[in-house]
Amino acid sequence: MLLDTLHHKKLLNEAWVIRRVENKTYYIKHIFDENEYVILITDLCLVWFEHGDYKRIQQNAKVQNIDIESKREVAAVLARLRQLFLENLSRCIIQKEAGKLKLHCRPTISQIQNRINTLSWIFNCELLDQETTNDGALSGPQVIYDHFIQPSQAIVNHFTENMSDENQIKLKMAKASASMYSTTALSYLSELINGKSKRICF
Repeated sequence: MLLDTLHHKKLLNEAWVIRRVENKTYYIKHIFDENEYVILITDLCLVWFEHGDYKRIQQNAKVQNIDIESKREVAAVLARLRQLFLENLSRCIIQKEAGKLKLHCRPTISQIQNRINTLSWIFNCELLDQETTNDGALSGPQVIYDHFIQPSQAIVNHFTENMSDENQIKLKMAKASASMYSTTALSYLSELINGKSKRICF
């Protein structure tokens, strides 16, 4: 499986969400709109992707005993999926299988009891190929390069070109919020330069 250039461009400026599972860290990008959802997950070694189009949503909905027969129903399910995903991502169970990575999202007990959202969903992300000769799509390593390596290199270049004075760097670090030290190095570095450039998404 490969990531087509259309979804690559859509996801490129989306921010990463960090999900830590035991001793493993996953980085997740997502888009939900009226017609589809796209989920991109990486552990910086491998990359998984799911495109939830009309047929895919129909297929996944059957697991939950939900019958979808129209695009209007898809739009309604997508609205509920977006809410479920955003509110419960930190609790989602990540299950790794051969060639797949499953993201199990379930509502909390209180949400079920209060009937806020009783929907459960399994996002079935497929492993991206490690290489390709197709110029119209990206392999897993190409996604990591474009979404992680290039942005991090841009930050390094920023420091090299604009903050060569070691004392300036130390001053910025001293003023940075202590909470930032618990985030990834990339997020931390982006926060440091936010004062001089607009927000950088990884």
